[in-house]
Amino acid sequence: SHLRANLSKRLDQLEKEKAQTEKELAELTKEVAKTEDQHQNLKGSLNETGKSLESYEKRLGENRQALSHQVRKVQAAAVERQTVRSRHGALKKMAENYEWIRQGVRVIMSEWKSRNLEELGICGLVADVIEAEPSYEDAVEAALGETLQYVLVKNQPGAMRAIDFLQTHSGGRGGFIPMETVRPLEGVGNRPNTQEQDFLIHHMDIQEGYEAFFQALLGHVTVAQDLEQAVSQWDKHPLPQTIVTPQGDRVCPQGILTGGRTKDGQSGILAKKKEVKDLAAQLSQLDTSVATAKAKQNELEMEAVTLETAVQKAKQVQTQKSQQLIELERQLYRLQERLKHTHRHLEILDLEAQQIAGERTDAEQELSRYEEVLTNLAEEVEAEESTMEQTNAELKRISENMEGVHERVVERKLKWTALQAEYDSAVNTLKRLKAFQQDWQEKLTQ
Repeated sequence: SHLRANLSKRLDQLEKEKAQTEKELAELTKEVAKTEDQHQNLKGSLNETGKSLESYEKRLGENRQALSHQVRKVQAAAVERQTVRSRHGALKKMAENYEWIRQGVRVIMSEWKSRNLEELGICGLVADVIEAEPSYEDAVEAALGETLQYVLVKNQPGAMRAIDFLQTHSGGRGGFIPMETVRPLEGVGNRPNTQEQDFLIHHMDIQEGYEAFFQALLGHVTVAQDLEQAVSQWDKHPLPQTIVTPQGDRVCPQGILTGGRTKDGQSGILAKKKEVKDLAAQLSQLDTSVATAKAKQNELEMEAVTLETAVQKAKQVQTQKSQQLIELERQLYRLQERLKHTHRHLEILDLEAQQIAGERTDAEQELSRYEEVLTNLAEEVEAEESTMEQTNAELKRISENMEGVHERVVERKLKWTALQAEYDSAVNTLKRLKAFQQDWQEKLTQ
C-alpha cells in the first residue's frame, strides 16, 4: 500500500512535469517558427542588400570608367584649347601690332592707336573693314593686293599729312586711300551683260558705310572658276576689268596675269584675320566644351562620391545583417537544441510514466498475490499454533519423563567414571609390569 502510494504520487508529479514540458515545447515551437521566419526574412534582406551592393559597385565601376574617360576628355580639350589659345593669342597680338603690315603703315597705325595722329582722319585699314566669304579669301587678296595694307583716310589732305609724317620721321613707306575722292574705273558703269558676270564684291562682307567706297574700288572685279576661264572672259570683254580666281590668280585690265603660290604656303592678311576670327570662335566653342566637360566631370565625381557612400553604407548594412544573421542562426540553433532536448525529455517522461504505471500495476498484482499468500500464511500460522500447543503438551509430558531418565543417566555416568578410573589404573599397572618384565629379561640375558 505504501509502495502504491509512492508510485501514484510519483506518477502525479510526472504528469504535472509532462504538462509543464508540453507547454514549454509549444512555446519553443512557436519561438523556433518565429525565429525561422526572422531568419528567412533577414536572409532575403541580406540577399537584397548584396544585390544592391553589387549594383552599386557595378555602377561605381562604370562611373569610374566614365570619369576616367571624361578626365582624359577634359584634359585633351584643355590641351587643345591651350593650343588654340596660344595660336589665337599670338595671331591676335601680331594683328594688334600690325606685324603683317609693311613698316610705314605699321608706324602710322601705331601712332594713331596712341592718339597722336587724330587730325589725319584715319578710319582704319582696308583689311579691317572687309571680310571675304569662305574660299574667296585668295580671290580678294589677289584683287586688292597690297591695297589691303593701305590706310583709309577721309580725304586727300589727311593722306598727304600722313605721308609727310613718314618722310619726316623716316618711318617707311605706306599707301593711303582718301575715301572722298576714290573714283571707279572709266566705263565700268556701261559694262554689258553684267548679270551674267560674278562680281567679287558679292562675295565680300563690307562694314556699313564702306559699301560705296568698295563699289568704286572693286566694282570692276569679277570672279572666274580658274585662270583659263579668266583669260577667256577677259578676251570677250574689252572694257577695263580685273578678273580673279578662288585660287588667287589675277588678270588685270591690261591683260597682265599674276598667280602661283609660295613654297611655304603662307596665307595673306585676310586669311590670317579669318584664322584669328575662326580661332576665336573655336576658342569660344572649346571654352564651352571644356566647361561642359568639366561640368560633366563634376557630375560624375559627385555621382562617384554618392555611389561610394552608397557602397560603404551597403557594406555596413551587409556586415550588420551578416552579424545579425549569424547571431540569429546561433539563437535558432540553441532553440532547436532546446526543442530537441524538450522532445527527448518529454519522451523520457512518457516512458517513465509508462514504466511507473506498469510498476504500479505490477505492484498491485504483487500486492494482491502477497495478500493471498499472507492469508494462506495466517491460516498456516493458525494451524501451526494449534500444532504448537499439542507439541508443547507432548513436550511437557516428555519433559516429565526426561527427569527420571536424567537421573538414570547421571548414575550411569558416575558408574562409567568409576569404571574408567579402574581401567586407567589397570593400564598403568600393566605398563609397569611390562617395564619390569623387560628389565628382568635384560638382566637374565646378561
